[in-house]
Amino acid sequence: MNESPLVIKIGGAAGIEIEALCLEIAASWHAGERMVLIHGGSDATNVLAEQLRHPPRMVVSPS
Repeated sequence: MNESPLVIKIGGAAGIEIEALCLEIAASWHAGERMVLIHGGSDATNVLAEQLRHPPRMVVSPS
């Protein structure tokens, strides 16, 4: 297992197989993988995060 967390960027566009993605993320998590999830701006993702009591944190690049 790698010490650095896996960074997973999920796009905000249509066409993402969300169920397959969630199953893959869950399997990695249960295997002990540390990860950071980043989403591409979908409002539905923000709503879900709020419902799970993990409100989104916006990071703005200085560039």
